[in-house]
Amino acid sequence: MKTVKPHISEKQRLSNFLTNCVVVTISSIYFGLRLGNVAYHMPLEERDLFNVVITFSGGGYAKWYALFPSNLTYLGIGLLAAFVMCAILFNEYMRVKGTVEDAHGDSYFEEDYHQYNKEFVCDPTLIKAKGLKDDIKPVKKSKVKWLQHIYVRFALLRRRFRKSEPIKASFTRNDEGKLVCESIKEDKHKKLIEYCKDQAQIYTNDIYLSLNGNWSQRNTNAIVFGASGTGKSRYFLKPNILQANTSIVITDPSSDVMQSTGYFLEKKAGYKVKCFNIDDMTKSLRFNPLYYIRDTKDIAIIVNCFLENVDGEKKKSASGDGDFWLKASTALLCACIGYTVEVCPIESRNFSNVLDIIRLDGRSESDDNTSETAFDELFIRLGEANPASYAYQQYKIFRQAPAKTRLNILISTSVNLSQMDIPEVRNLTYKDEMELDRLSEEKMAIFLCIPQADTTYSWLTAMFYSILFKRLYAKGEQRMRDEGLNDPQLKVPVRFFIDECRNIGKIPNLSIYLATCRKYRISIVPIFQNYSQVEEVYGEKGANSIISNCDAFLFLGGSDEATLKIITSHLGKETVKTLSMNSALLFTRGQNSTSKQLSAKELMTRVQVETMSNNECLLFIRALRPFRTKKFVLENHKNYKFLAEGSQGEIYINQIESNYEDEEIEGLRIKAVGEDGYIKPAVVDSARRRNLIIENRKKAKIIKENIDRLNMIIATSDNEKEKKAARITISMELNKLKAFARIDNEIGYTPQDLGFADTIEFSDETKTDNPDIGDNYKVKTSDETIENVVTATPIDSFADPDVFYDVDLIEDDLEER
Repeated sequence: MKTVKPHISEKQRLSNFLTNCVVVTISSIYFGLRLGNVAYHMPLEERDLFNVVITFSGGGYAKWYALFPSNLTYLGIGLLAAFVMCAILFNEYMRVKGTVEDAHGDSYFEEDYHQYNKEFVCDPTLIKAKGLKDDIKPVKKSKVKWLQHIYVRFALLRRRFRKSEPIKASFTRNDEGKLVCESIKEDKHKKLIEYCKDQAQIYTNDIYLSLNGNWSQRNTNAIVFGASGTGKSRYFLKPNILQANTSIVITDPSSDVMQSTGYFLEKKAGYKVKCFNIDDMTKSLRFNPLYYIRDTKDIAIIVNCFLENVDGEKKKSASGDGDFWLKASTALLCACIGYTVEVCPIESRNFSNVLDIIRLDGRSESDDNTSETAFDELFIRLGEANPASYAYQQYKIFRQAPAKTRLNILISTSVNLSQMDIPEVRNLTYKDEMELDRLSEEKMAIFLCIPQADTTYSWLTAMFYSILFKRLYAKGEQRMRDEGLNDPQLKVPVRFFIDECRNIGKIPNLSIYLATCRKYRISIVPIFQNYSQVEEVYGEKGANSIISNCDAFLFLGGSDEATLKIITSHLGKETVKTLSMNSALLFTRGQNSTSKQLSAKELMTRVQVETMSNNECLLFIRALRPFRTKKFVLENHKNYKFLAEGSQGEIYINQIESNYEDEEIEGLRIKAVGEDGYIKPAVVDSARRRNLIIENRKKAKIIKENIDRLNMIIATSDNEKEKKAARITISMELNKLKAFARIDNEIGYTPQDLGFADTIEFSDETKTDNPDIGDNYKVKTSDETIENVVTATPIDSFADPDVFYDVDLIEDDLEER
């Protein structure tokens, strides 16, 4: 039994059919002429077909090349035989073309690299700009001097003449409807092909892909799988960095890639090189996520990214109470970050201040639901200045929880932010030096150096990528509006090489960015060791979505079971032809027989994929046959010599020194109400605030009428308990008026404003210097002084003139407070 691969390519089938027809026709003509020549030299009475064939077989009358003179009758017989054979071949070709050989599988490895280059590398825009000219061969030297002189002169004249006659490129549209330059010849236009490859991205030694996704009709995203030691850096990362045709962002565990390529990028390619180093924070430029907040939507993005990574496990199992705690923490963080954005200068917006704001809430378990702290006071003042404030609305959501629940939320959120107490982290994030908005304006290389075995600060890298994607999208849309473009294309394309993607945390909406980044000229390349890592971070649905949104899939090697299963599934099956031959022995019954059978066979089995040579890789590009080819040879790149390991390169040394700036950080700290440096929220005129003022004036009118009635009771009543209750109630009502007065200056709240200074006395020594914070008036009576400890929060319930005030109940309430 023998198994062979059939010609399953339609192009190969047609080529084989035509070749066979030509061979059969030429052979038939030859044998017809030879037989005719033999018959021509035979006696007339012996010229029957049988005798002619016998004589021809015996080599009679002529040599093998003797064709003329010939009897044309036998030439006609040969042509008839050729026609019959071609008809049989055509019938077999049409039969196979329809169903047979592809019935069980039609997969095979693509090997026509030149046609691939014409359709996916040689961008017509580059060809038109460069011009299509034949390569000029170098002048050969002759051993004879005078011949060499003549040859050189002739070669120079020929070169000048050929340069003056550029070849007109012809473009046609292929099956996908895109322009393809069919004039390019592999042997004549090597320099032009190399030029196009320089403007493309590298996948393997033979396969490149144009960065012009609009022309190639493929996105430039790629997902790379490769176990440790398969050469993710050497065979993929470094070659693409040496292309130097885009801005690049690279995750670089242990800083090896930066040390190797930094010299080339900065000194030879003119890049601005930046380093965000979480592994050694003293060698890093500072990055402040809150610096890049431009609108309210950005706050939610940052908070979600933070909680996804610091509280990810809880969120995965969030149900019932778990879901409540996450949502409550979200509201609290949105309120605090929103406060820094709405009230504070941009220099004071950082996570350290967010943690300090939360710590202003010094409540304990014994505090009741109405007690207020310096934390509450910040948001109350913000709500008074701008009732429509996003931060204030989030604070009100958080405030709805009972006191003990709020305390637990505050503790949980503080624990999540506790890394800000580490001096190195506080110093790394209190201001921004990364200039991420410049990434799409000039060629820039950003290296994210992360620890190889520690994910404690992975939320920082995940937030870095999340913010960067958001800013690049905004820059592209702004450029489209400013320059009147059809697409939000960035001025300089940007490529992301997210190596060790498992260790940088979860990037929110990564699959959405992969699906939409092509029109912005952004390329994202997540690099994992295996499929299980993708599923671990993003879940099964997220992993499938990420893979499906990458038009290129590169497998460098590995033995992970799930990854091998995906690879063999992508490879598919081929149809093979099985020949079964039975030979009967001599002098025995039976007949010789040959049977043909078509069956399906995996293009590569799991074992074949796993044991593939370490210099080979598999590449899948959407809507194309798979490629089995060699990994890129780094030494063959024209810029290899500028790497640290090259002949003209140097090791790039990171010279950043980021020292802890204690005084500067302390000077940016947010102050509580009443502290020196407290920033009063700016009043924002809005419909909500105007409606609030109108409503407060109505309430203030009721309160003042109630105070007048209580003042009359004090003046006319002989019941001391009733007078005492009236005085306490007046004090409480004054606090309500005071809260209203901070919003509306026309509402008076002092006793003099209300016109009953002669009836009730308030001591001025208890007032603070700052009129904006809680003045605690003391109500003086004939027998004792009762201190008012009620806060100045606006209260919706107002004194009812018909309600009798029970002194005992009021005193009990004050004691509880």
